[in-house]
Formats: sequence, C-alpha cells, structure tokens
Amino acid sequence: MARDTDVMDLRDTLARNAMLPHDAAASFENRTIDAEGPIVVMNARCDRGQGFIPHYTINALETWFCTRGTERYDVIGRRLDTGGLGQESFEIPPHMVTADGLLILLTDAEMARLRSLEPSLHRSTN
Repeated sequence: MARDTDVMDLRDTLARNAMLPHDAAASFENRTIDAEGPIVVMNARCDRGQGFIPHYTINALETWFCTRGTERYDVIGRRLDTGGLGQESFEIPPHMVTADGLLILLTDAEMARLRSLEPSLHRSTN
C-alpha cells in the first residue's frame, strides 16, 4: 500500500528526511533505506508538539494512529489526509548505514560534519 501511494494524496507531501534536501518529495524511496529490502528510520511522534506516540494498527490499512489528535500515518510515517489536527509526517533523523549494515543515528552536528567532509552525502544509501 505505502509503495503505491501517490504523494499528492498525502496531507504532507514533503519527505521530512534529514538525509535529503528539505523540499524532497515524500515518495516511498525518499522515506526508506533499501538494504536487502526497505527499512524505515523515523521519529514516530505526533507533530502537535506534545510528544504523543501514535500506535501502529495491524489491519488492512497498516497505519499509525494518534489517539490524541486522531491523525493517521502510513506504514512509513507519511501523514495521510484523514482528518485530525497534525499536519506533518514523522521526521526521519540524520543517520547512516555502514558498509557492514550497521545503522547509526546521528546528531545534527555529526551530520553537518560528515557533509563538510563529503559534500555529495545526501542519502544514507548508494
């Protein structure tokens, strides 16, 4: 379902991926890491500023649901246009994947330092 979703059908069309330019589209590829299959790295918190953690619902919809604001997010954390008060998709934090497949979460300062050493670094995958 998430792979086939048209970005224009989302409430938030931005990837919100710290590894990409700020205006990158919320495509499946821009929200996942492809390392032997899709992996999702995201901060699963409602964007309403109160830090609520939505619950994952295992059903035909495969969505995250915030009981506080009634927002729904798809399986890769994109904000669906289903009502509720929240507007933004879950953020994807700065991260990298090492050659041996280790996932490392980075601070913003660490990411800035890596980019200064390797200006072409915009994604965690090749």
